[in-house]
Amino acid sequence: MALIDLSVAVSHSVRIDLASNTSVQGNLTKSKVFWKNILNASDFVMSLIESGYAVSFSHFPTSCHYSNNRSALKHPTFVSYAIKELLKKSCIKECQSPPHCVNPSTVAQGKKLRLFLDLRHINKILVIPKFHYKELRSLAQVFDQGY
Repeated sequence: MALIDLSVAVSHSVRIDLASNTSVQGNLTKSKVFWKNILNASDFVMSLIESGYAVSFSHFPTSCHYSNNRSALKHPTFVSYAIKELLKKSCIKECQSPPHCVNPSTVAQGKKLRLFLDLRHINKILVIPKFHYKELRSLAQVFDQGY
């Protein structure tokens, strides 16, 4: 059986491609003109739509190979179906050898089943930008004043 790489390609900066034609939920690229001309989106927002968002790591992760979570093991038929759909849409690719990091899959149960990639092991080495709460309080005051 071939390996399926559901993990994000690991490097010091991983690009999440919001503009790709392989997005699961809609396609922002098709509405670029609307965002720019009608919504007057900022340059930052337009760069996200056109190029995606770069996620930075504090250091290169060590090799890891985790087993799927219990919820994924409980729903093997759904997991298999979901992976085939992701392959068909080119959202994931088939690998001939194990990737550097193999993160576990999990299935969320709500009105319908949804497949997720559990990246909590990678979250530990993400560089999280700092922001000041002071600016948020100022913004709240603007809304309180009815602007």
